[in-house]
Amino acid sequence: MNRRKFLKGAGGVGMVAAMSQLGALKALADTSSDYKALVCVFLFGGNDSNNMIIPYDSASYTNYANIRGGLALAQSSLVPLSNPSTGLNTAKTAGVTQFALHPALSPLKSFWDAGQMAVQFNTGPLAAPTTRAQIVAGTATLPTNLFSHADQQQQWQATGTDALGMIRAGWGGRAAEHVGANLSGISPVISVSGNSILTQGDSLRPLSVPTYGSVFSPLWGDAYLAGSEIGLRNLASSQLELAQVSIKNAALAASSTISPIINNSSSAVKAMFSGQTSAIAVQLATVAMLIESRAKLAQSRQVFFVSLGGFDTHTDQLATQQGLYTALGTSVATFMNAMNSLGLANNVTVATMSDFGRTFKPNSTGGADHAWGGHQFILGGAVKGKNYYGTFPTHQLAGPNDYSSEGRWIPTTSVEQYAATLATWLGVPTAQLASVAPNLSTFTAAGWPANLGFMG
Repeated sequence: MNRRKFLKGAGGVGMVAAMSQLGALKALADTSSDYKALVCVFLFGGNDSNNMIIPYDSASYTNYANIRGGLALAQSSLVPLSNPSTGLNTAKTAGVTQFALHPALSPLKSFWDAGQMAVQFNTGPLAAPTTRAQIVAGTATLPTNLFSHADQQQQWQATGTDALGMIRAGWGGRAAEHVGANLSGISPVISVSGNSILTQGDSLRPLSVPTYGSVFSPLWGDAYLAGSEIGLRNLASSQLELAQVSIKNAALAASSTISPIINNSSSAVKAMFSGQTSAIAVQLATVAMLIESRAKLAQSRQVFFVSLGGFDTHTDQLATQQGLYTALGTSVATFMNAMNSLGLANNVTVATMSDFGRTFKPNSTGGADHAWGGHQFILGGAVKGKNYYGTFPTHQLAGPNDYSSEGRWIPTTSVEQYAATLATWLGVPTAQLASVAPNLSTFTAAGWPANLGFMG
């Protein structure tokens, strides 16, 4: 059985809890001075960030519209972003002198204005620093199965493989192992979107929780739950079965702490999401409640994984993105407001990621096809916000940043750098970054920075 099937089978009906040990929770002082949480928002399917952050000045917008054709958004509909106080480094922005947001992402503008939001340009999975000249010459070392959803999702979440070429852990789980998290209590790494590689550590295993309910059906009754550990152990006859028993028992123990939190109808932060029914809103509301009750979880560091699917927009992209970005912008803004209300603006960081970007040139069916590098948002009080990081690609088909001739931007920032920057903020020592992002040294050896600078 592979790990994904095993964990799904062990988790039953909604919550998988697998930890090296699960002991009694120790009290955690309800202070925010040393608390940090990273919330990873994965946009499954390949987000076309070419329409997420858009050139706004007249010359750059005209070039954008001419190439994007039917996928171009009307300039009058865009949400212009004020420039950083230091101005724009046009050498890093391909001559663009102002940018704007997709209109459905307008709820995020207030965080930009408040200096709580940054944009990281053209980031994606890389095996090594890569140029168009190397690709044309056939000398480039490329990621495994480039443009494949499953492979690029794994590489975004894992940032490396082991000696056998297998992905066994993710950078979120590895980071938690190096920041002094309480590894003997409720797992410091929690997914509210099913199993994810990002949350798996080398030895630390994640907790995957539902957005409501409990791990076992209440129809089974308290007597079953009370006697489950003895009963399950008596049934086990192999190491695999014993491991499954351990996972189920850990889930039972975790459920007694987690279930009251995620089912708390009087939660102040849950009320802030009232009326929002999108999948991403429900997930972020659950994360907000878990952070609200952080003292009960006895953790000073946490990593959360949430997701929104539907970004594989080969057709009908404009209408699809309108709905997806409306859900994303509204829910992330609500979540950030919830963190501000808890006094945790400086303690919680939200970071987006996605399989890959999409072609700048539209296809013939009202959509865009699989591409490579994409732009990401980072939000939080600790973010060095109202600023852009990395290098914006030149909007030219078959140009210096194009893998082909359709506008597949070759990343100028690696996932390893992105992960290392967030892990450093969490508290991972510099000496441990190589174990969090195993291929990081490939980029630092070439002069690429390990820290991208968007975190304070």
